[in-house]
Amino acid sequence: MVFLIKRSFYLQEGEMEKTGNAGSEKLGKLALQENCLKKLLIMAKNQGNKHRIRKYSTELKKTWVGIQRLQGGPR
Repeated sequence: MVFLIKRSFYLQEGEMEKTGNAGSEKLGKLALQENCLKKLLIMAKNQGNKHRIRKYSTELKKTWVGIQRLQGGPR
């Protein structure tokens, strides 16, 4: 499950910069579907590589924003 999300993060990395909030909603939807945001956070924390942690934290922030938006949060 985590691998699926991890792979999609890599695939959507370039796309994210272009789409902004639409991209965050897409990632949020994916995380909710797979129900593994916690696993994702743990995975990001456990990464040894600082560059990766930075990259993941940006994606996690966008994913969190996406989840908030999908649940009717601020737009």
